[in-house]
Amino acid sequence: MKDFKDFSTSDIEDIATEASSKARQAALEAGSEVAGKDLETGELYLERLNEKGEVVRRPMPDDYMDNVNTERKHGDE
Repeated sequence: MKDFKDFSTSDIEDIATEASSKARQAALEAGSEVAGKDLETGELYLERLNEKGEVVRRPMPDDYMDNVNTERKHGDE
C-alpha cells in the first residue's frame, strides 16, 4: 500500500474524481436525487434516474436547501 505522501496532487485529484463519480452513480441507482452545480454557469441542479434509467436534470428550487435543512432538524426530534 502506498503512503499518502507518495501520491501527487494530480493522482489525488483523479482518485477523488473517480470516487465522486462512483458515489453519484450509486446514489442515482439507489433512487436518490443528487445535487450538483454546473461549473460553467454556476447553476445548481438536481438529477435522478427516470424509468428508462436515463439521468434527468432539473433546476434546483430556490428554497431547496432551506427545506432539506428543515427536514433534518425536524427528523432529529
